[in-house]
Amino acid sequence: MSVLFKLKQKTFFLDGFVAILLFFIVLFLYRSIVNVGFLSDDWHSLFIAAGEVPIWKFFATNIIGTRVGSTYAPMWNTLFAGEFTLFNFWVPGYHIISILLFSAGAFLLYLLTTHLFNDRLIGFIAGVLFLLLPSHVESISWISVQLHLLSSLLYLSSLVAYERFAAKKFYRNYLLASLL
Repeated sequence: MSVLFKLKQKTFFLDGFVAILLFFIVLFLYRSIVNVGFLSDDWHSLFIAAGEVPIWKFFATNIIGTRVGSTYAPMWNTLFAGEFTLFNFWVPGYHIISILLFSAGAFLLYLLTTHLFNDRLIGFIAGVLFLLLPSHVESISWISVQLHLLSSLLYLSSLVAYERFAAKKFYRNYLLASLL
């Protein structure tokens, strides 16, 4: 095996370990939220998801299925409809998805910071600080606000893709950053 392959394999396992560690930190921090139940707007989102609207209609109408007023959030409707298909009224499933989205965002911040500073420790500290700051507590406990977690995840994904473009000049990364 080449030295480069061994280095990439070590990096992959180390980054995988960090991703799992960040997930368990979030799970520990928010363990009491997993069984909170549905809150006010969650019931409205469940009603929309249970309506069996075709996915393409989410992109043609607003969040409540009309063309006037309200919020346009096709990605959120699609995510929530998928969650409803999986979990129906099983509350912990929705919270686990929120925890996964949040920990994935922390992991992307870890990757971004690691690449910017060329230091895994600084990246790990940035990821943990992202988890510890109480900026996403509401998004994890209030299921219908998962849109904020999804937005954070897509934003951080675009930053990681753009950083990769800036570092290596692969134009597919620029296209990916633009799409995200």
